[in-house]
Amino acid sequence: MAKRGSKLAKKAKKKGVAHSKMKNIQNLKRIKNKEFTPAERKARKEARREKKKMTYAELRARKLKELQRKLEFENESELHPLSKEVTGEDMLAMIDPEELKYLIEQNKDVDTGEEQKDIDNDMEEEQKDIDNDMEGDQKDIDNDMEENQKDIDIDMEEEEKSQIDEEKPYELEERSFHPMGNDMKSLLPFKTKTGLIQRYTKRDDKEPASKEKGRKKEIPEEMEEIEEEITPEEENNNVTEAKKGPVKKSVVELMAERLLKLERKKVAIGCLAVNFLEVPQDRLHCLSNLIHILEENDPSITYTVRKYAVISLLEVFHKTLPSYHYEPHDLTQKLKKETKEQYLYENFLLKSYQTFLKELERFLKEYADNKKKTPPAKKLALVSLKTMGELLIKHNYFAYTNNIIAALVPYLNSKDDEMCSMIVNYFHTLFKADIKGDVSLEAVKRIDHYIRKRTFHVREEMMSVLLSLRIKNVKSLDEELEGKNIAKKKLTHTEKLMRKLMEERKPKKSNKEAKKFRKFRKLEEQRKEHKMKRDEEVRSAQHTQIVEIVFGLYFHILKRRPNNKLNGIVLEGLAKFSHLVNVEFFSDLLNVLGGLMEEGTLKFRESLHCIQTVFTILSDQGEVLTLDPRRFYSYLYANMFKLSGGDNQDDIKSVLQSLMQMVVIRGRRVTLVRVIAFIKRLVTLSLNLLHNGALASLATARYIFLAHPSSEALLEIDEEGSCGVYLPEVEEPEHCNASSASLWELHLLTHHYHGNVRQFANHIIAGSPLQGDGKLPPNLGKRRVEDLYDDFDPATMRFNPAVPSPPQFSEGKHNPKRQKFDQYSTAFMTQEVQSILKKDEDPFDVSINEPKAENQNLNMKKNNRGVNYFSGLLPNMNLSKIKTDLPECEDEDVTDSLVNVVTKI
Repeated sequence: MAKRGSKLAKKAKKKGVAHSKMKNIQNLKRIKNKEFTPAERKARKEARREKKKMTYAELRARKLKELQRKLEFENESELHPLSKEVTGEDMLAMIDPEELKYLIEQNKDVDTGEEQKDIDNDMEEEQKDIDNDMEGDQKDIDNDMEENQKDIDIDMEEEEKSQIDEEKPYELEERSFHPMGNDMKSLLPFKTKTGLIQRYTKRDDKEPASKEKGRKKEIPEEMEEIEEEITPEEENNNVTEAKKGPVKKSVVELMAERLLKLERKKVAIGCLAVNFLEVPQDRLHCLSNLIHILEENDPSITYTVRKYAVISLLEVFHKTLPSYHYEPHDLTQKLKKETKEQYLYENFLLKSYQTFLKELERFLKEYADNKKKTPPAKKLALVSLKTMGELLIKHNYFAYTNNIIAALVPYLNSKDDEMCSMIVNYFHTLFKADIKGDVSLEAVKRIDHYIRKRTFHVREEMMSVLLSLRIKNVKSLDEELEGKNIAKKKLTHTEKLMRKLMEERKPKKSNKEAKKFRKFRKLEEQRKEHKMKRDEEVRSAQHTQIVEIVFGLYFHILKRRPNNKLNGIVLEGLAKFSHLVNVEFFSDLLNVLGGLMEEGTLKFRESLHCIQTVFTILSDQGEVLTLDPRRFYSYLYANMFKLSGGDNQDDIKSVLQSLMQMVVIRGRRVTLVRVIAFIKRLVTLSLNLLHNGALASLATARYIFLAHPSSEALLEIDEEGSCGVYLPEVEEPEHCNASSASLWELHLLTHHYHGNVRQFANHIIAGSPLQGDGKLPPNLGKRRVEDLYDDFDPATMRFNPAVPSPPQFSEGKHNPKRQKFDQYSTAFMTQEVQSILKKDEDPFDVSINEPKAENQNLNMKKNNRGVNYFSGLLPNMNLSKIKTDLPECEDEDVTDSLVNVVTKI
């Protein structure tokens, strides 16, 4: 039992562990860190010393074994003649196993990771022990070696005498790789007229040949012991070489090794993916091996190989995931062979998909936890996010959709703008494409939970994502679904013909079969109606939950104001979804919005959304409320000129929607003076906008003219009957005297650079007729204001409709846009036409001195392009000049051309 105040007892008490267990844990840690007690160090030293001791008998046996091996090799020289070609397998069989093991270890790549550190630590510890033991053991070894050497020398001399007689003379000669011998070394040559003269000099005894140096370094210790015994000086040299460690490589060599590794991994990834896609059910191991590549740990290629593997797996899952949802199958039941194989494949695919998603989450977590955000790690994280986003959009019906949403929602609030914008785009796409609402509901729940957990201190992008929700009436969504189904069922002309032929060839049904078919069709219609009703109920319930969550966030932000940066997004969302607000909240919401407007802290864009929200409420179910919206009219009229064709042009959509609700939908409650003032202000504003903003403004003005026919007085130029002067600087629409003004801006817009703007301006000047002259084409007249603004948006740097390119006529080549007679004209015909025109003193002055010149003929054709010479060509032509037998001529055959002309006429 340890003392009460000991450190070990305190630590054990703190961790809730017994004292003895804590001591065992510390011993394990000490062994893991290779920390030994003095007693353990002494025991290890003694064991190493006993291992090094060698008796005289063992030493003698070793030497005799080496000599015996040499004699056996010489006696069996017939088995391995030098003239015979030796294969690689024969070479491996001839190498000693210990030497082969040594060579394999020498050729291994040097790892620079944690293993190298452990090896260095072990080498240092062993070197210390060796240095200490060498001093004590050297004396004993020397004494033993002197005694043994005498006996060995006697035996060696006798064996060598018998061996020398049998050896060939060339085996005893010293081998030289230098043309002048190993004793000579080459110097710089002399350059003469006849060529180079090589120079040589004798090598000093202290300078061994460079190749011999290299050989001595390459010879292992065990090979050296065969020729001579190891001396203490050589042992020290070997120890110093071991201390130096692996040879350092240059940057070029490291890059070459990295590229080689990457190429091998690319080939492996591509082969695995292709093999699996060929026969997925029979090659499941390829998919598992491909997923294992995600665990690549080589520090030089880790991030790159993982990126390649992630992208390949994304394409594999795009092509192999089924188009239906399923849960893991139970294989314990009795099943058919085919069914069991299908279930095994589906279970394996589902498990692989889950493993893949876990690996992606691991990559994202490693990047988030790492304080040093390196570029390769960021690229891997971006690829992982993009992969999860693609899977969420294309396969949200499959499995683990909720897990993907939970992993992506925190990145809506990421400090990295690139990651945040990427995830925002994916959620926008998800909400716009989701018609059923189940995936949108799960995403909205996750976003609501995250925002409340962060106490509303999040980025604006997290709230702006909710603007893409398709929260509409369920009936409108059903109509969209039906429209899409009808569009899919529409057949092309060839498909209709094929169906008609198939019906004609079918045998006619009997009365019984026809009756049965009618019953079946009636049941099918009833089934579809029942399914639509059920889907409608499910969708309405899901949309109700979405509306509750979204408006709960909006009202909390407006009332408590935890983050003022979110006010603009909240007001924009209320302006878009205010038609879904419950009547019970109308009065409270209008009071809050009125208070915000009176404070004056809102920006211009936020104020526009606030006005749009108010009039959306008042124009629908809020007509019962007794609220005077005069201040909202005045504010909108006074601030409309703040808009321009610059950064804030997108705010024109909110202004136009507010005007539609103010003046068109609530037209009965608006005076004519106010309507005329807004029309004049709107048409004047269209001069300062881009063509898409001008189109939307003129379309809104057209709707107002149609809703209030008496406001067409603005189109009259006559000033009689007008009282006063129009005052555009007055901020009240009732007191600006707009009835005395005229829409002179429309005449400027008739010369606009955009053709559709010119059409709208001429249409309004003509009185907005629905039929006859001045009416709009269907592609403009039936479009909504928002669609006009979006469809003609020049943000993509494209002009809609496209500007027609000018006609281009190429000389010497047939152009289909030319007049039809140009392709039948010849040199002779051109000459005759010129003579006729000269007699009639036509203003075309063409020289006919050299009719055969090609360039002159081309000029004639250009000048005669406007002349219709078919009408009087044949009667006035001098037929005697036409030759019957024509020699070889470069021009076109005249008779053929005349025949062509006659037939064409």
